[in-house]
Amino acid sequence: MSVFNKIRRMNTTTLGKAALMQKTVTEQREYMMDELRKGICEVTFTKVNGEKRVASATLSTNHVPAQPNTATYSDGEVKTRKVNEETVVFWDMNKEGFRSFRVDSVIDFERLTGVGVKDGETQPDQND
Repeated sequence: MSVFNKIRRMNTTTLGKAALMQKTVTEQREYMMDELRKGICEVTFTKVNGEKRVASATLSTNHVPAQPNTATYSDGEVKTRKVNEETVVFWDMNKEGFRSFRVDSVIDFERLTGVGVKDGETQPDQND
């Protein structure tokens, strides 16, 4: 059974577009980032080219490879990446790479898992 079939059978929490729209962009982004850190989310959004996209997204440390928040340029200087408060960068479970979406382009946002856990590992205490 695939990971995604297992995920689909777990409890879900949903915050639709209407509820998200009642918050500021910063609050929306904070909410989504928090949910992505807790597990795998299904995010439906409109891409810049107008195409609708559904992504299995996460920021759970159980699924995302460690990435530094710095870049090294040819001169050897290390620079910190700037955070764009209008976008969310996420790990795409299907494409196995980082992708992003604009907060204001989200059509639907649903967390599919409670806490992100790799197959074969024990589930952490939900009260943590």
